[in-house]
Amino acid sequence: AALQSAAYALAALVQVATWAALSLAASIRPRREAARVRQAIALDQTFQLKFQGRRSFDFLLDDADLRREETVFLLNIPVSDSWRVPLERAGYRFLRAAGPSDLAREGARVPWAILASSLRAAASALFSKAGLEERQAFFRCLKARLCWSAINERVRFDHYIYANREDSSQIALNAAMRRSGTLSWYYSLFFGGGLILSRDGDARKHRHVLWAYLNSDRFLGINDEALAAMKASTQAVRRYEAIGS
Repeated sequence: AALQSAAYALAALVQVATWAALSLAASIRPRREAARVRQAIALDQTFQLKFQGRRSFDFLLDDADLRREETVFLLNIPVSDSWRVPLERAGYRFLRAAGPSDLAREGARVPWAILASSLRAAASALFSKAGLEERQAFFRCLKARLCWSAINERVRFDHYIYANREDSSQIALNAAMRRSGTLSWYYSLFFGGGLILSRDGDARKHRHVLWAYLNSDRFLGINDEALAAMKASTQAVRRYEAIGS
């Protein structure tokens, strides 16, 4: 456990150093202004790419309130060019954001002030007495902060929509978005299976740390039972909506 803990601290330093090198290389090229769109939809998991029809990756777009030309899809997972390029030709906008190398190809960089503060934090972590789980969370949050900063150098948006991510990286992203004024929308395609059911209707009996402290600005659940289960966990969600499945 001690070796694993030290490895995460070193990985944090490597992450900062990688972004510093990529940002230095990007600074040689002329800087482009960040594009501005109304919303970003995150594609975080491969199942989001497999469905067709009513569950296609773009099913939220209705060409009225949510239009294709006002949307960027953040590819937080690797996808093939054979999938992406034809869709770009059809008018969809994507930003490859699966990691530093993807974002560097998009011309993104991390501001030097954020790199400097991240380096100080990573260096301090080397001498921290934190345990393995704390160091894992620190590494994920640091990685999320660096990627978020790079994304904002390429595109800005008012709304960020994501589905079924319950991890420390998403918690860090939600905190960063709230600080910058971007609204985060957690769209729940499914929620806990039978774990949310209670014969006496007391959702508090099924609270789980997996659904605590997620803190999106909006939570869109499949039914009132899902909302009750989310509300029973420790949250700072500002608005809940039951919208069906």
